[in-house]
Amino acid sequence: MNTTEGGLSGSYVVDFKLDDVSVTLMLADVIAIAYGDDIIVAGGRNRTTFRGLAYFNRTQAVNGKSSVGLNVIVGILFCASFVLAPIGLWFMYCAYRNHRAHAVIQAAVMCR
Repeated sequence: MNTTEGGLSGSYVVDFKLDDVSVTLMLADVIAIAYGDDIIVAGGRNRTTFRGLAYFNRTQAVNGKSSVGLNVIVGILFCASFVLAPIGLWFMYCAYRNHRAHAVIQAAVMCR
């Protein structure tokens, strides 16, 4: 179920259906999801699919999240240059979005 995406980024990608919604989950670490597992996914809609940024597998009691640190570092570097500031702000937004997705998963786990 876990496959690397073209060998370019070393990411693991899993495509699956969750309550009849197509979900794509792409993380740097191995994604521990098996058929029939009870999972929670946080992220956002990306045109026709839901792009997962973090997950918690309640069956196996494991979780995973997108990288926040790399986006922050790249965002700061791009913001250092006024011309590239919009790109830096976009990376900072991605870091914030990934952090919030992980926070949603943590909150869902704590409520159970």
